[in-house]
Amino acid sequence: MNHNPVLAAELREENTKQSTKALRANAQVPAVLYGFGAPTPLSIALNVREFVKVLSQAGSSSVITVEVGGKKHQALIQDVQRIGHSNQVVHVDFLAVNPKVKVTTEVPVHFVGVAEAIETLGGTLVTMHDHVEVEALPSDLPHGLEVDLAKLATFDDNLLVSDIVVPAGITILTDADTVLASVTEPRSEEEMEALDAEIDTTITTEFETKDAKEEAPAEEA
Repeated sequence: MNHNPVLAAELREENTKQSTKALRANAQVPAVLYGFGAPTPLSIALNVREFVKVLSQAGSSSVITVEVGGKKHQALIQDVQRIGHSNQVVHVDFLAVNPKVKVTTEVPVHFVGVAEAIETLGGTLVTMHDHVEVEALPSDLPHGLEVDLAKLATFDDNLLVSDIVVPAGITILTDADTVLASVTEPRSEEEMEALDAEIDTTITTEFETKDAKEEAPAEEA
């Protein structure tokens, strides 16, 4: 049984009065679907609220069902374009996939558990990578992969791709020795004072340079 989130879409014509402005007035957003089962890209329109809801459920790494004109396409959310401080969605790309063929995509890494180097030693978590590349059948693609921070007991420890809990049916393509995260030591009082002094010097220099430029006489033509 297919438990993918379902997103209804409408076909739209590129060269009509159904402009982006008109779509937004109807709480819709333009999108395109291409790939398996869509020999030519399909220009479609989505309800933006429904899309945001589905995006929060599936993310960009899980397959969803896009229903267009009575036909259902299994697809990945390939790209989401946003603008403005409101992060408003303005366009979406979907990649239709063959449910019987493995696909390669990136999935997010979720850090769980407690790191002793943070909890007891007061260190700070430093994340180098928060996504890994995987290969799997569309139905097996996860919303994310978990890795336990418990391995980070000291400041010399690293959390590697090989530490990720990998569900059945998924192959991680990112090198197993890739460092995902580590913990840095807390700064000493002397280091914090030196850092503050460096910041103060930088700010003072910038203001002095600005004032000198403003006071410099204009060159004669």
